[in-house]
Amino acid sequence: MILTTRGYKIPEAQDSLRASVDYLKDTFDRIGLDEDSQDSYLGGSHFLVTAMLERIALAEKEHKKTIELRLQEGVVTFVNRGVISGCAVSKSGSDRTVNLASGTAFAAGRAYPVSGVTGAATLPDNGGTSAQNCTIYLSVGASGLTCGITTLGGSVPDGAISLYTATIPAGNNATVDPTAAAVTLASVMRVEAGWPILVSSPVLGTVVIQDIPPADYRVHLDPVSWVGPQPGGRDFLVQDRLSNGFKIYYSGIADSVVCRYLVGRLNV
Repeated sequence: MILTTRGYKIPEAQDSLRASVDYLKDTFDRIGLDEDSQDSYLGGSHFLVTAMLERIALAEKEHKKTIELRLQEGVVTFVNRGVISGCAVSKSGSDRTVNLASGTAFAAGRAYPVSGVTGAATLPDNGGTSAQNCTIYLSVGASGLTCGITTLGGSVPDGAISLYTATIPAGNNATVDPTAAAVTLASVMRVEAGWPILVSSPVLGTVVIQDIPPADYRVHLDPVSWVGPQPGGRDFLVQDRLSNGFKIYYSGIADSVVCRYLVGRLNV
């Protein structure tokens, strides 16, 4: 930045106020001002330069505060899939397989019929010294939904619908427990009997932000990608606003919804 006083250019003074004052002294000597005039000019110039530096520092502070606090943005993803009816899982009782009951599930923004299958998947052995879990799930393929089981401690594949968790005791295998009698099953599936018209348990996304007290900031949501019908503004609901975060509930039809959020409070 270059300042000009009566046609004379004054170089940048942000890093050193002394440089500006020395320059003013040299200028006053060159144009022949007497000592009293120099003192008056120097005093006024010193005040002006100091005020300028204070305003620059304040502007930089406020600019940084705006881009780091007043306006905050990020991305949240909503995985929207589950079961409409049926799809119960049970042990076959004759070997280490599980049976899948018929029903209807939803994923990728649409409903899928599920056919009942006997011996749909086989429970894994646990050769370890402590109990471990695996998950029974439905995966979406070209031919519809198929049942599968993860490895011990493994994660379900992308796009799958989790149904049950199976707890395999330590040392449990086909030799000591051929019918998996000691294995326990627990349902973890999300059931939405009224989908897609009515959703009783909307998908929840939790967002953490830098502290903005009080928590009366605005939240703007912009879906950027999804699978299925395009989400609408009424599909999202912001709740539980705190100074350091908030919750977003999604009750639409689309799956794998990636939504960008912008938090703003300009008078912080």
